[in-house]
Amino acid sequence: MKHRIIKALVLVAVGSSTAFAADSAIQRLNFQVRPFVDIQVADQSLALIIDSIPLGGEGKATAKSTYSLVNNKVNQKVTASLDSRMPEATLLVLDAAAPNGAVAAGDVVLTEKAVDIATKVNQVNEAGLNLEYTFTATEKASTEPFVRTVTYTVVEM
Repeated sequence: MKHRIIKALVLVAVGSSTAFAADSAIQRLNFQVRPFVDIQVADQSLALIIDSIPLGGEGKATAKSTYSLVNNKVNQKVTASLDSRMPEATLLVLDAAAPNGAVAAGDVVLTEKAVDIATKVNQVNEAGLNLEYTFTATEKASTEPFVRTVTYTVVEM
C-alpha cells in the first residue's frame, strides 16, 4: 500500500507540470490617438520701427514671420490676442494665412481681446503659414519703446 501512494504522488506532480505548459499566449493591445494641437511661431521676437511720419498721414512699419500648426481635431479656429492694449495713437494689424481647407480672416486689428485669424480649421499638419504685422502710428504716438506679446490659440468653433 505504501508503494501505491508514492506512485500516485508522482503522477500528480508530472500531470501538474504539463497542465500549465503552453505553446502560445495572447495579449490584448488597446490603441488611441488623443486629440492634440501644436501651434508655433518661427520668430520669438520681431522689431517694428517707424522712422518718420509723412505729412498728413501715418507712419508705417511691417514685419513678416510664419507659423506652423499640427492639429488632429475638427471644427477649430485660430485666434490671436495681445497681452495688453496698444499705446494711444498706435495700431497693430495682422494678416495671417490660413492652413489648407481653412478660411483666413484677412487683416484684423490686434487687441487684448482674442480675434479670429483662421476659421474652419480641420486636421492639418502645415508649416510656413505667413504672418504679416503692420504697425501704424500718428504724430501723437509716444516715442517711448514698448513691447507687446501676441498669443495664438487654437479653440473649438
